[in-house]
Amino acid sequence: MLKKKEDDMNSRIASLSLKEKEADTLKTSLEMKERNLIEFEEQLNSREKVEMRKLLDEHNAILDSKKKEFELEIEAKRRSIDDELKDKVSEVEKKEAELNHMEDKVRKEEEALEKKLEKIKEREKDIDSKSKILKDKEKVLKAEAKEF
Repeated sequence: MLKKKEDDMNSRIASLSLKEKEADTLKTSLEMKERNLIEFEEQLNSREKVEMRKLLDEHNAILDSKKKEFELEIEAKRRSIDDELKDKVSEVEKKEAELNHMEDKVRKEEEALEKKLEKIKEREKDIDSKSKILKDKEKVLKAEAKEF
């Protein structure tokens, strides 16, 4: 019976020893799996950072492209407006020159008409004066004719 108990104890010790080895093996396996998971998590985090950086870079590139496009569009519109304003200024200057020319022409015509008017007035005076002289001569002639 002692032998049986001893065998039973040895059997239980062997069983416990085997279970302890299995537990150690399982623990080692779990620790290895945990390290693998940590490495995998770090790789995923690293990939995520790389992908986020790529997305940010793409987003910034698109943003820069749109900004440049917008700036070019604004510059083109500014040039167009500048050209329109230059054309309008040129038109106004041309019209101003035409008006000045017309004013000069009208002023010269007015001066010419005033000279003609003065000449006509002088002729009128001259004619009035000659008419008066003729009337006076006529009176004198009528008076002389009455005396005869």
